[in-house]
Amino acid sequence: MKHLNFIARPNLFSKISFQFVGFVLGMLIFSSCNLDSMSNYTPRISFLQAPVLQNGDSLHIKYTSTEGEYLLDTVSVGDTVMFVLHLNAYSNNITNFMLTQSADSVSRLVLPEKSSLDSITLPTSDYKAGKFVFKPNYSMMVFSFGYVAKSPTKTGKLSVYLESDAKFGTSLMGSNTHSFKLITPIKVRLQ
Repeated sequence: MKHLNFIARPNLFSKISFQFVGFVLGMLIFSSCNLDSMSNYTPRISFLQAPVLQNGDSLHIKYTSTEGEYLLDTVSVGDTVMFVLHLNAYSNNITNFMLTQSADSVSRLVLPEKSSLDSITLPTSDYKAGKFVFKPNYSMMVFSFGYVAKSPTKTGKLSVYLESDAKFGTSLMGSNTHSFKLITPIKVRLQ
């Protein structure tokens, strides 16, 4: 009988441990909330995955010698590159997002469905110009889009810009914007 009681005790211990872990996690979550609107962070744009061609091949992105500028692997005319970006304003709200290409003759952007964009953006957005003005209360989101290579170039660029409602005083280091440029070389497709 004593052996059976000993086996039953770990379940009680597991219940208490689970409740304690839940309590600690709850405290961490609530203590990290922005309850007084005084937390300001510089927003960030990151890639959730490597850009992918329509055939499933991954592309690399490399650093260049210019700050805020990166180089995408060369693609061929006719290729479609899929990007998945993570936009994060942390405890602040995302206000604006811009996605522009160097020239319509060089490439074309394939955006999410208009109805999906309309559900999260304000009427002041201009999708054709790559300007997205978000409704309040979005602190992070995933933004997927396609980039279609139309003609050869060595200087094609994709510019990405994110703005939040963070407010930095003169004594604070930081910014309410984050941006980068992605150089997108396009070559003629070999037959």
